[in-house]
Formats: sequence, structure tokens, C-alpha cells
Amino acid sequence: MKQHILEHEARSYYFFERALLTTFSRAMAYGQAYITEEAQVHGAQNVLAATHKGPYLWLFRHECMHDAFNLAPLWKELPDLPPMLIASRTQHSPIPFVREIVGAVMHPVVFELHRVSMGEGKTEVEKEALRQENERRLNRVKASLRKGVHAAMFPEGTVKTNGRISKIRAGCYNISHLQREDGGIDIIPAIPLGLTYDFMSGKQGFFGRKSLVFINIGKPIVYAPVERNDGESYEAYIKRDIHAFTGRIRDDFISLSAITTAQLCSEQLLQKSIDQRYDVSRESLSVVIAQKVEKLRSIEGLMIDEALLDSDLRNHRVRRCYRTLEEEGFIAQGKINAERCLKEPSNLDGYYKENPVLFSANRLYEMMQYDQRIADAMR
Repeated sequence: MKQHILEHEARSYYFFERALLTTFSRAMAYGQAYITEEAQVHGAQNVLAATHKGPYLWLFRHECMHDAFNLAPLWKELPDLPPMLIASRTQHSPIPFVREIVGAVMHPVVFELHRVSMGEGKTEVEKEALRQENERRLNRVKASLRKGVHAAMFPEGTVKTNGRISKIRAGCYNISHLQREDGGIDIIPAIPLGLTYDFMSGKQGFFGRKSLVFINIGKPIVYAPVERNDGESYEAYIKRDIHAFTGRIRDDFISLSAITTAQLCSEQLLQKSIDQRYDVSRESLSVVIAQKVEKLRSIEGLMIDEALLDSDLRNHRVRRCYRTLEEEGFIAQGKINAERCLKEPSNLDGYYKENPVLFSANRLYEMMQYDQRIADAMR
């Protein structure tokens, strides 16, 4: 099977689309101010060239419903926004007429997809109709990609998670592999972006506690397909290649995760709960975290909250996180509430709100399982 990397110079005549994207990103930045205290961006240098060429498939880690707002700092880092189509779910608002208006206004830069695998559609007939509608919409995206337009999506397709990376859906593979009439494949380079939240160390805002957000931009991936085995059917080969591609994206999302104060505090609370050592003070927590950060900072390529690298700012972060842990009932009068810390939420929807300690620790545990250097530093 012939493989070819599709690449064009950025199209300068997508003036309206660029203007709409710029307006959209500015609106998201305005909304972000109400829900996010601070956003740190690493790796912007990895994609500067990508803004002048295309197409690229931008793949964002999906952590919460505020992700669209919190990508605003990313767009500020880029010298120019490339023409881009952004994936969105159809049910982005509970109000029907709002969905219709937003869909109509944003149609030039957004493609809406039905989430059939997530339960959309009541009968098999309805589900098949939704799949066919998705196929028509994806054909529009593929045609735009061939002209050099970029595409962007959240390949997990959901924010329902316990803190770990959710299953990467095959849709990102289908968009990044374009079938040609001669039987060959045009491959779209992918740009993975890690998104990590600290839900416990921010200050209180009008709409509740603000988040700290960490955006880590990876280098563009030119995917090399797996070799087809002798006698292997085309369907079996594609299934195996999809598994390899989505596995690569998942690994990149984990490696692009950031170390946060909430993760380190949560890991300590859970470990002490398991060891039945329930005494914990803000001062003792600060000492332990300082020791772990000192080990973690030596790991090349690991993104760490910049505040953790400065003793005064680190103590400020820990003080806020400790206060949140007290307010949420995880700590009371210098004692860990082990039952509260270890209580598993009933479902994944709103997991990070119901138990931010488990959510934050699970994110760190996944990083430790992926990278032995992180696991060693946490000992």
C-alpha cells in the first residue's frame, strides 16, 4: 500500500475562516478568565512551522468541559492561526435553538459529529442514520484537508474519566488516513497536545474555585503504519494499524501530562491513608512535596508546574491546596479522612468534582506506570 505525507503551503485566501477562528479564540479567552486562574504553555516552538503549512491534525487531550476555553492561551502563542476545522459534538448545548444558532454561525470552522458510540441514537435504525450523517460530514473534512486546511479534535470523545486517559477513538485514525483513487493513502501528520488540570490549588472565583491549566504541545507525528503480515486480511490489518496509531496517541498524551500540586498532595494523602498514618500538616506536606519535586525536576522533558520549582510559590500552592482539602472534607483538624479520600465516585460523570483527590492521584499513577523515572522519583 503506497503511503504519502500530504503537505501544502498554508492557504492565504481563507480570510473569513481565519477571522472567525480569531474571533472565536478571543471569545474563549474572555470566558476563560472566569474559570481559570493561570495557564502555562510549553512546547509552542514545536508547531511554529505548522501554522504556515498544512494540513495537520491537532489532537487535544480531553479532561473537562472547559477545555475549549482553556485552549485560548495556545492560540495566543502562535504567530498566526491556520485555517482549521474543529470537531464538536452535536449536543453541545441542552437548549435546541442555541445549538441551531451556534451550529449555523460556526459551520465554516466546525464540524459536528454524532456520538453514536457514546449512546446517541435510540434504535439501530437511528444509529445507522447518524453514522451515515457523520460519514457525510467527515467527507467534507477530508476534502478540506486535501486543500491544506487543518483539522482539530478531542480523540477521546468524552470527559467522563477517573483521571486516566480515556480510550482513543478510531475517528482520529480515519481522518489522518485519506484513501486515494489509486489505492494509496495520504497520511496527515498529527500534533498531540497534553492538557492537565489542577482543580484544587487555584483561588476562589465568582463561579467557584478556578483551575490551573497546563498545555504541553508535542512535536508533529508522521505516523509509520505497521507492516502487513503475510496472509493477513485487509480488515485485520486495518484493525491492528488503528490499535497501533491510537496507542501512540495515548502514549503521547501521557508523556505530555504535567506534574501538579494537586497530584502530589493527593498521592501523599492516599499513601498515608493506605499506611494508616493519618496525621498531616501543611508544613509536613510542603516538605515532602519539595523533596519529590527536587527529584522530578531532573527528568528531561517532564512538564512541571513552574510554581513548584520556586520555594515561595510552591508553599503558596500547597497552602491553597491544603485549604481546599480541608473545605472538601479530606482533612479535618490535621487528620486525614481516609474514608473520604478512598471513596470511589459512583460514576465517571463528574468524577473530578466528587473526588478530586482520587482523580488527581490517578493521573499521576498513570504517568508513573508509563515512565519508570517518574515512579522512581515518587518513592
